[in-house]
Amino acid sequence: MKKALKLILIVTVILVFFFEAAGAVTTMSVKDDGTSTAITGEIGRGKLVVDKRLFPYTGVDSKPSVKSIYINQSISAYIREQKIEATIHATVPKDGYEVKYYRRDYNPEIMSFVETEIGEAVEVGDYKMVVTGKGSFSGELECLFNIYPLPARSVNPAIKSIKKTEAKPDSKPKDGSGTKSSSKGTAKDTSKDASKDSAKDSVKNAAKDAAKGKAKAGEEEPEELTLMFTGDLMCKKLMQDGAYKKGGYNFKSTFKYAKKVFSEADFVVGNLETLVSGSMPLNSEYDRMQGRPFLNAPIEYLEALGYAGYRGLVLANNHCCDGGTVGIKETIDAVDKAGFERVGLQSSTKDKRYFMIEEKGYKVAVLAYAVYFNRNDELLTTSEQRVYLSRPRVSRIKADIKAAKKAGADYIVSYLHCGDEYSKEISARQRRYVERLSELGVNYIIGSHPHVLQRTEVIKPDGKKGRKTPCVFSMGNFVSDLKNELSKETAILKLTLTKTKKGKVKLSGNEFIPCYMADNWEGKDYVLVPKGYEDTDKKMAKEYNIKKRFKNAKDALWV
Repeated sequence: MKKALKLILIVTVILVFFFEAAGAVTTMSVKDDGTSTAITGEIGRGKLVVDKRLFPYTGVDSKPSVKSIYINQSISAYIREQKIEATIHATVPKDGYEVKYYRRDYNPEIMSFVETEIGEAVEVGDYKMVVTGKGSFSGELECLFNIYPLPARSVNPAIKSIKKTEAKPDSKPKDGSGTKSSSKGTAKDTSKDASKDSAKDSVKNAAKDAAKGKAKAGEEEPEELTLMFTGDLMCKKLMQDGAYKKGGYNFKSTFKYAKKVFSEADFVVGNLETLVSGSMPLNSEYDRMQGRPFLNAPIEYLEALGYAGYRGLVLANNHCCDGGTVGIKETIDAVDKAGFERVGLQSSTKDKRYFMIEEKGYKVAVLAYAVYFNRNDELLTTSEQRVYLSRPRVSRIKADIKAAKKAGADYIVSYLHCGDEYSKEISARQRRYVERLSELGVNYIIGSHPHVLQRTEVIKPDGKKGRKTPCVFSMGNFVSDLKNELSKETAILKLTLTKTKKGKVKLSGNEFIPCYMADNWEGKDYVLVPKGYEDTDKKMAKEYNIKKRFKNAKDALWV
C-alpha cells in the first residue's frame, strides 16, 4: 500500500506540474480508499479529452445529463507534446457552463470521423459532447458517447436452464467420419518425407507409445474420454437477420449437423466471441461504436449452443469488453443461467479461473487467456480489469494451473486468443505465449482470434527436457457470416484421452473433423456442414466445391 501511495503521489506531482504549466489545473488532490484512486481537480484553461464510451444508454430517449456531469474515466491529454495518462474523477459545477453536441459520422474514405454540430443528441448514433465552462470552470471538457436503439426484447430476460441431456445421434455419416476414436484416423501420408518431424507424427507417436506402454504392463484397456473443441462462435448481423422469424430468433438450423458430430463426445467446448447482453443493442441493430466493431447476440443464441451440445464456453477474446462492465456482467449472468461452464471472464475474485470437465473419472481443467481487447479494456478501471479479464501473464497462469491441480486436474487444456487476423502465419507474439503456456504446465493449447485455420505443432519449451505440448495455433471461425473464404473452412478438434490404472492421463487420439460454413444449405441460412454430411445438399456441395474445402481445412491444420 505504501509503494502504491508513493507512486500515486509521484504521478500526481507530474500531472500537476504539466497541467499547471499549461494553465490547465488550479487545484488537485489525491484520495485513496484502498480500491480506487481519485485524482480530483478544478479544470482550468486546458483541454481535457475523455475518449470513452459511456454505458448504458439503452434508447433514443436516453441522453446524458448536463445538469451535473461526473467523469470517472481514464483520460489522455497532450501537454507540451507529452502524453499524460491518468484516471481522473472530475465533477463539473452545476452552473456557469454551456453544452454543445456534435454528431460523429465515420467516413471510410478519409478513415476518420466527420463532426457536425447539432441541437440535441436524440437520435441513434455516435456523438461528442463539449462542455465549455464560465467563471470558476473556465476550461473545455469533451466526452464521446453513444445512443443506440432499445432492444426488441425485454431487458435482462429470464433464462431457462438448458438441460444437459445425453443427445442421441439422428444418423451417422455415410463415410463414418468422426465416429471412431483412434489416432490411426488422424494419420496423414508422410511417405514423401519420412524424416520430417511434423506435429502430426509427434502426436501420433505419443499415442502409440502410450498404447505400447499399456500392452507391456499388461494393463486392462481403460475407458476413453472424448472431448471436442471448436473455434470462434460468432453471431453478427447477417446471421441474426437470417435467424429472425415471427418476432424471435432461432439459430438451431446452423448446428443441425454439428449436433450429430458432437453427440459422440463426452464434452464440447467453444469460444463464444460475442456478448450476450440484454441491455445492449444487438448486431442486427447496431454493429459499430466509435468506429470499432461491436458484437452482441440475442439470448436465443445460447439456446442454440445448448441444443448443439456445447457444455463449456470460453469468454476470453477481443470482444468481451465491447459493452464495458455492463456487457461483461450481463454476459456472465446469461451464460451461467443457461447452464454452461465458462472460463475467461470472472464476476468476482472468488470466481474460479478455470472450469473442470469431470467425466468417466477424469478431471480435465480448461483455462483461457486473451491478449487483445480492441482497446475496450479501457472502459474498465484497473481493478475491474484484474477481476474480470484473463491475460496470459506468468503469475496469472502459474496461479491458475496451481489452483486447477489442487482441485485434482490430471490434464490441462488452454485456449489462447492471440495472433494476426486472416493470416495463416504464426506471429512472434503467438509463439511467445504458447511457449509460456507449455513451459508452465499446460498439456494442450488451442488458439483463436485469426479467424482462419493455422497449423498444429508440438511445442518443446527451452529448459524443459522431454516436455512436449501439442498446439493448434488457430481453430479459426466455427460459425460466422464472414465472407472471407478462408474463414469458412473450419474444423472440430477431437481429442481422446486414456487413463492407466496408475492414474496417468495420456493423449491417445488427436483428430480434426473438417467442416465448412455454408451461407445457404437445404434452403437455410448459415449452416455448419461437417465432413460426412456433404450429401445432404448435393447441389450446394457442388457449388461450394465442398470436398476441396474439407481438404483445405485438413491441410491447413496438418502442415
